[in-house]
Amino acid sequence: SGAFDHYAAGLQADIGKNAFEALRILSDGLLSHPANRLRRDLSTLEKIRPEVFILLYRFLFVLFAEDREIFPVEHPTYRDRYSLRWWRTHVTLPFERESSQALSDFGGKKDTRIWKRCQDLFHLIMTGSELQGHRASEFSFRSYYGTIFDPELHPDLENWEISNEFMAEAIAGEAGIPMIRLD
Repeated sequence: SGAFDHYAAGLQADIGKNAFEALRILSDGLLSHPANRLRRDLSTLEKIRPEVFILLYRFLFVLFAEDREIFPVEHPTYRDRYSLRWWRTHVTLPFERESSQALSDFGGKKDTRIWKRCQDLFHLIMTGSELQGHRASEFSFRSYYGTIFDPELHPDLENWEISNEFMAEAIAGEAGIPMIRLD
């Protein structure tokens, strides 16, 4: 019907806008962090573009898996150490209300604790819980090996850093994609 087609077109536009904005924010986050030693020029943008897309794909994979409860979102270890749902409650919503003040619990807007948490989540997905130091009797998470999570294929994502302010803003944008329910 015409109403459905109109809704679908709007949904597609929202997803594209949110994804584009997340790509822009993550790129700016990589370029802005001094430890990355990246210049703001065309060759650098071309270098980081594939990795920023991989990062976006990682987030979308996790958001989908958590929304469908493929990942153990209610398990205390997963929820407290890895979950993006946790971010929604403790980072994204306060950030939307209070901006950088909300990041004070994470070392402030220039700190990289959120990025490090994100890297821990990606390592968990890649290797499973036992290789991340968890006892199977306490927390069991199987690996979901995939090239988007492989640190050997994406070494820059292992070495680069993104500050809290950019991570919170990017997750806020991605979490706003209407197809994904985080609450």
